Amino acid sequence: MDEKKDMPQVIMLDPYKLWKKIYFSNEQVWTSAYRDFIKTDVFANSIDLILNTYLQYLRFQNDIVDRLMEESPLASKRDVARVAELVVSLENKVDGIELDVDEKLEDLDSNVCSVRDTANQEDLIRRMDRLEALMADLNANLKALDQKLPTEPKTGRAATKKPIAPKTAPK
Repeated sequence: MDEKKDMPQVIMLDPYKLWKKIYFSNEQVWTSAYRDFIKTDVFANSIDLILNTYLQYLRFQNDIVDRLMEESPLASKRDVARVAELVVSLENKVDGIELDVDEKLEDLDSNVCSVRDTANQEDLIRRMDRLEALMADLNANLKALDQKLPTEPKTGRAATKKPIAPKTAPK
């Protein structure tokens, strides 16, 4: 047992405590260094250079994608947008035509109503009623005459017809 006492004690290194000590001691130094670096023109120029490089990359990538889409049979966003604009334009034109047709129909309807209600039309209707009554009387008289006349055997119309002399105008 004495041997254990004579041996030096081994102290185990705790990595967590070591990391914590290094972190907190260096935190202040790195914070002040970054603050000083951010305030310099070198930082601003480097950020500007990074931004320009990124924008050039995006422009290059968009150009490549556009070229590929032109050769591709698939529709691109531009193609779909162009078709959508044409559809909207067509819808507007159809709506305009529909409104024009509705206006023309309303005008036509009002014109027809005004013609229907005129006195001339009523006069024509009365005249047609009189003509129909006269035609009915004429038909009745013809039927009565047909019944009074003796019926002759028909040998042929051409043989029984007499030539009709032309009427002369009174002098």
